Amino acid sequence: GQAVACPGCQGPARKDDACIHMDCACGVHFCYVCGRDRYPGVVGTGPDYRATNKRDCGCDAASPYLHRQPGWGAFGRAELGESAAHGALLEYHRRRMAWFVRVAKESVSAEAWAGLQGQRPQMLRGVIEGRDIAWEEVDGAEHPQFGRGHARREAQRAAEALRQRW
Repeated sequence: GQAVACPGCQGPARKDDACIHMDCACGVHFCYVCGRDRYPGVVGTGPDYRATNKRDCGCDAASPYLHRQPGWGAFGRAELGESAAHGALLEYHRRRMAWFVRVAKESVSAEAWAGLQGQRPQMLRGVIEGRDIAWEEVDGAEHPQFGRGHARREAQRAAEALRQRW
C-alpha cells in the first residue's frame, strides 16, 4: 500500500513528502494519486516535456501537495516530530491500505473473514508507521481521491484497475 505502479514500466514508485507528481527512473512522469501518465509519449525531460504537452488529471486542482488538500493538513503527529506533509502521506497510505483490505474482504466468504478477525484481531494495528486500521472501517473504505469530476473518475478508474489485478 505504500507504493504505486508506474504507468510506463509498472515498477513500484514510493512517495516522499513532496508533491503528488512522480518522476519514475524509466523517465515517465505520472500522478501518484490516480496513476495517470501526465505526459503521454514523453520520456525524460527533453524538448517535449513542457506544459503544452501535459495531460492534467485534476488530482492537484486544490494543491499539488497532499497536506494542502482540503481536510488533509492535520495528520502530522507533532509529538513524534512529524510534519503535516509526512502525516498526510501516511494517512493517504493508511486509507489506501484500508481499501485494499476491503477488496480482500470482498473476495472471501463471511465465515473466512470472521475467522481471520477472530484468529488475528491485532492484524490491522500499526500497519503504517504506528497507524491502525479499525476492522469496522474496512466496509466503508474507499481509495483516496482528490480534485473534482475528471480527477475523481480517474482515481475510481485506477482503483478499479487495482481491484481487477487483485
